[in-house]
Amino acid sequence: MKALSSLTLLAFALSAPSASAVTTLNTDATFDLTGTNWDNGTPTASDPGFISGNYSIGGNVNMSSVGTTSVTQTAGNGTGGQWNYHSNTNYTFNLNGGSISSTSGTFFVNGNTLNVGGGSITKTGGQFRLVSSASLTVSSGSITSNDFLVEGGSSMTIGGGTVNVTQFLNRGGTTTISGGTFTNTNAAIGFNRNSGSSNHTVNLTGGTAILSASNFLNNSGQITTIGGDFVLNGTSIVNLFNAGVHGNSSTINFTSDWVGSLTLDPGTAWADIFEAGDVSYNGTELGAGDFESYFQNNSGVITFIPEPSTALLGMLGAGFLLRRRQRA
Repeated sequence: MKALSSLTLLAFALSAPSASAVTTLNTDATFDLTGTNWDNGTPTASDPGFISGNYSIGGNVNMSSVGTTSVTQTAGNGTGGQWNYHSNTNYTFNLNGGSISSTSGTFFVNGNTLNVGGGSITKTGGQFRLVSSASLTVSSGSITSNDFLVEGGSSMTIGGGTVNVTQFLNRGGTTTISGGTFTNTNAAIGFNRNSGSSNHTVNLTGGTAILSASNFLNNSGQITTIGGDFVLNGTSIVNLFNAGVHGNSSTINFTSDWVGSLTLDPGTAWADIFEAGDVSYNGTELGAGDFESYFQNNSGVITFIPEPSTALLGMLGAGFLLRRRQRA
């Protein structure tokens, strides 16, 4: 038998059935589970969905029948009201391009995963809400919302891109900023908690937060860590906790790797506020006179005191550094 030619082998390879396929939402269709709206049937575990054209938001869509799957948008504009694709913890929506505009109802990330790696989401006329242990990750692109809520068990991670809100509320979830820019124009509290909730975790390890508020945090129920190269721009902030209350309920811990800055109201006596309780360095709460051991205040710009050079330490002796970090 003659050996098969390379062209024959290529033709055979191209004609062989693929182990998995994709299904693309028809342009101007409704993003739901109606089979006729997709060119290869609704998304499934073996046939993930893709969107590259304009579409209408589906409203309340039960995703339990599709199993583990994903839908990825690369272009096009999704428009409509309520966004609630629910009842499937193994469902992921990836926004990599294009836009989504929800002008009424609630934009839910409901027990599943939303990854924003490009494009934009604009929510008006209602709330953007993470519920039922949902996960939101922003690595590029943008989210804009008047009202933003993170429910208990849910998490938002900003590693890039921008998130712009006019009110931000926590209800027992986790918020992490490691890159990108978070902007909150609320005049009262930058990172607020929902009434009656507690144990919200805020990890600020990078990126930039731009706050218009007079208070950095709510005075109860929030555990905040600041480290890495996190930068805060909040020249209107006159209190770390709203109403100046320090009650061992909300806390701020600065880790020793922090190389960022806090730009706050220049007229506030920040040393007194940092030493009033609930602010710590590497887990040890600051007391009277400790601010100047770790921090410096240059007209409202708070940073760590730079570590002395190795040569200077040699001249001053190890006791100098020990004094700076004796409480760590």
